[in-house]
Amino acid sequence: MSDIAFNVPNDDEWANAADKVSALHYDLRVINKEDIVKAYENPYNYKGGIFLILFLITMVTFMLILYQRYAMVYSSERRHIGLLRALGWSIHDVLKLKFFETMMVVVVSFVLGVTLAYFYVFVLGAPLLREIFLGGANLHNKVTLVPVLDFTVLSTIFLIYAVPFVSAVLIPVWKIAVTDPKEAML
Repeated sequence: MSDIAFNVPNDDEWANAADKVSALHYDLRVINKEDIVKAYENPYNYKGGIFLILFLITMVTFMLILYQRYAMVYSSERRHIGLLRALGWSIHDVLKLKFFETMMVVVVSFVLGVTLAYFYVFVLGAPLLREIFLGGANLHNKVTLVPVLDFTVLSTIFLIYAVPFVSAVLIPVWKIAVTDPKEAML
C-alpha cells in the first residue's frame, strides 16, 4: 500500500480533483488532510468518552457488588457467625475463616478475569474494543497488540480490587463476631 500526496492550490477545486482521481483509478481512496486529522482525533475525544462511560459503569457495578456483599454478611451470615462463636470459636478464628473464604473468591476471580482478558485481547485480538477505539471507516489502523506481563500493574490492580472486597466482608464479620453469640443468632 502506498500513499500519494498532492496539493490543490485552489480549495474550490478539491472536490473536482478528487472526482478525477477516483474516476481514473477506482481502487484508490481520496482523503483530504482534514479527514485525516479528524480520524486521528476521534480516539482522544469521542471514543475516550465511550471508554469513560464504560469505566464508570464498571466502577458502579463493583460498588454495588461490594454493597451486596456487605449487606449479605449482615443478614444471612449473622446466624452462622453467632453459631460458630457459641461453639467456642474465638473472634480471631472467625475472622481467619472469613478471610480465607474471601481470599479464595478474590484470587480465583482475579486469576480467571486476568486469564479471560489476556485471551480476549491477545488471542482473539479484542474484536469489539478494537472497533470502538481504533475503528474508522476511512482509515485503516494496523495495531499489533504485544503481550506484556507487568507484575507491578497486575499487583496494583489486584490490590485495588482485593482490599475493598475483603474489607467489605471482614468489617461486618468483625462487628458481628464481637457481639454476644446469643444476640447474633437472633
